[in-house]
Amino acid sequence: MRATRVGYTGGQTDSPTYNKVCSGKTGHSEAVKVVYDPSILSYAELVDTFFGLHPYQYESKPQYMSALFYLNETQKEIAQAKIDALKAGGASVATKLLPATVW
Repeated sequence: MRATRVGYTGGQTDSPTYNKVCSGKTGHSEAVKVVYDPSILSYAELVDTFFGLHPYQYESKPQYMSALFYLNETQKEIAQAKIDALKAGGASVATKLLPATVW
């Protein structure tokens, strides 16, 4: 990985603050943005790492849900294939797969 950044995505409010997001009224989720070098780590490997470290269940509040935010159709297909494989293996996966929005 090159860098990570903590912030908010997926909501309707410009410049969300922690308190606004915690209210549950902005539609944002707390998220970690990962900047990586695909010549070193593929997106598939990144997704495998995510599911290896992150529980599949999410809180009922949208700001704490488990989600992968994809940037393009290729990323969506890779992540969906991993979710499908986990479910086929009997895992209960509640992680949502959503298009990335303004950070």
